Amino acid sequence: MSIEFMATLMLISLATAAAGIVTVVLMLDNPPLSPSGLCAVLVLVLGSSAAAVYCYG
Repeated sequence: MSIEFMATLMLISLATAAAGIVTVVLMLDNPPLSPSGLCAVLVLVLGSSAAAVYCYG
């Protein structure tokens, strides 16, 4: 893959991980009706973090 594509994917992954972390913090203040919403956001954070690490390494 090209360097530009990997850099773009890494930036998108980092932005998604940061947005997911903010969402988790906000959800801890106002808990959702079911824990599945929190689990879904945690999966998003971990997945985007894994993509960022993959692109960086």
